[in-house]
Amino acid sequence: MTSSFARIVLVILCCVSLAACGERSVSVNSDSGFETQDISKGSGLLVDVGSVVTTHYTVKLPDGTAVIDTRATGRSHTFKVGGGSVVIGMDKLVRGMRSGGVREGRIPPSLHYGSAGYAGKIPPNTMLTFRVEVLDVKSG
Repeated sequence: MTSSFARIVLVILCCVSLAACGERSVSVNSDSGFETQDISKGSGLLVDVGSVVTTHYTVKLPDGTAVIDTRATGRSHTFKVGGGSVVIGMDKLVRGMRSGGVREGRIPPSLHYGSAGYAGKIPPNTMLTFRVEVLDVKSG
């Protein structure tokens, strides 16, 4: 088996296992490497393009080092979904969530800081893990 095929089979098996538990769901977009996993579904308004969301989030490097953590700074982050004020991966990650929901996503460089990296904290062309909690959703 090729490693790509084996990875797809593993993801499918994980999805089936998680779906059977009814607790979490996994979504994989194999074309870009963008992967998400719901940790907690939340309730309330659904996040969609135009929604204004308030979040706490953490960004980690592949070795697990947190390079951005809004909870640690005590400052939540509010943005308009689809408004272009956050990286594309974060914008995509919150879509379909609800207030109180928590989701984790593996975000490829093409959907965040790419070859430029960020502020000396995120090296160029690095896969990142974002964990986001939606605190509040307002329709846009």
